[in-house]
Amino acid sequence: MPIIDVRDCAEMHLRSIEVEKAGNKRFISNAESLWFMDIAKALCERYSKEYKIPMKEMPWAMAKLGAMIGNPDAKRVIQYWGKDINLSHEKAETILGMKFRIPTETIYDTVEAMIKTGHIKKQESK
Repeated sequence: MPIIDVRDCAEMHLRSIEVEKAGNKRFISNAESLWFMDIAKALCERYSKEYKIPMKEMPWAMAKLGAMIGNPDAKRVIQYWGKDINLSHEKAETILGMKFRIPTETIYDTVEAMIKTGHIKKQESK
């Protein structure tokens, strides 16, 4: 799954207006791609003592069955199953001078904001 921090995306928008060489160009706003299991592992490393983090992968057959019966989310997931999605942000780095945040930093910052605002409640892991 391609990951971009909203702060980096906003910065890219500003730079695309301010940098003359950026005129009439399109830029990919993607720091890196991660699998859901990589995200879960990163969350476990930091939050497993305070939160229960699911670590089970959905079986391919279950996703395929969901897609076959018409679940739109399963259809979307199954078409990318097992495929690496690597998008190059080289043009954004060279023309706009972008330095993207590491995806795990983005994930941790998002979780911290959700905890702070009460969207994620503290719970004990088992």
